Amino acid sequence: MIRNLDLVTMFDVLEHVEDDVALLMELRRKMTPDGVLFISVPAHPWLFGAHDKRVGHYRRYSQHALEKTLRNAGFNVVWTTWYNLFLFLRWF
Repeated sequence: MIRNLDLVTMFDVLEHVEDDVALLMELRRKMTPDGVLFISVPAHPWLFGAHDKRVGHYRRYSQHALEKTLRNAGFNVVWTTWYNLFLFLRWF
């Protein structure tokens, strides 16, 4: 069984998992106390639509919701930010 992970990366994965907190808790359990998680998720719940459903998303996250989810799973949130702003602006 894997334990002692120092680094976990999850890029556009969490939104595909029905019970996001349970998955994150399991990851946290397998990480070292000082382990680091790098994660990206689709933002802005108000953008959730047909495309999200087609590709198997359960949700999109606001920054606050993602931070709360991570804390509920036992993570200490150090830094969050947005990226891909230019792609976002092309939609409008």
